Amino acid sequence: AVYPIERINLATGKSFEDGEHILYVNGEYRGESDIGKLMHDFNCTQAADMNFELMAERTRYLKENRKKIQGWIEKGRRKELEKWRRHYKEFLENIRKTYPSAHIICCTTLLHHDKAWDQAIGQVVKELKDERITQYLFRRNGEGTPGHLRIPEAEEMADELSAYIENLNIEGWK
Repeated sequence: AVYPIERINLATGKSFEDGEHILYVNGEYRGESDIGKLMHDFNCTQAADMNFELMAERTRYLKENRKKIQGWIEKGRRKELEKWRRHYKEFLENIRKTYPSAHIICCTTLLHHDKAWDQAIGQVVKELKDERITQYLFRRNGEGTPGHLRIPEAEEMADELSAYIENLNIEGWK
């Protein structure tokens, strides 16, 4: 149920001696030890059923103050997006200064992601009012695989983006 792990130097076979200790714990483990009780608490949905009062107290607080906490998260998220938009706008302005005649296409990916980033990019593109800075949203934008692109998804993105660029009628493209 509990698996202590120690790092070793593979070249010498000796313990790494960095003071780090790792415990792998089977999350289904239950027992009378503190770890067994902790695994029980991790799987509880009600604070009243928990063994450790500190964990129960935090769980109670989070459940009872859900709307308040959600408000904090949204406020923090708005601040994060505002900061990101400001930096993204500066980034695009610097590209424009360096490449004054370039066509700049802003896009994200098919990979699963929060659509708020696409909205933030769209807002920045609109604020810049530059006809050669555009945003492209893929047909399945943000709806693909979570994690890393698969080859068919990369091909899908390449085909769509190429068609979009061709429709811009940029001199010298092709």
